[in-house]
Amino acid sequence: MIKINEISIKFKEGMTILDAIIEGKKSINQNTIIMVNNSIVEKDVLDKLQIDDNSEIKILRITDGG
Repeated sequence: MIKINEISIKFKEGMTILDAIIEGKKSINQNTIIMVNNSIVEKDVLDKLQIDDNSEIKILRITDGG
């Protein structure tokens, strides 16, 4: 199982970080930070890096305002 913001999805062999995000029905944009197992991952490699079973993905939304 993989956790995405505390929601569990089923791990599949060969799954990339982007595959997991899509499977978890999450969206990302330019104001999003992706962390895998507490390490920040650049968005341009999400479709290249495979994820391990029992990993945890956090999708953090950056907001600004005053």
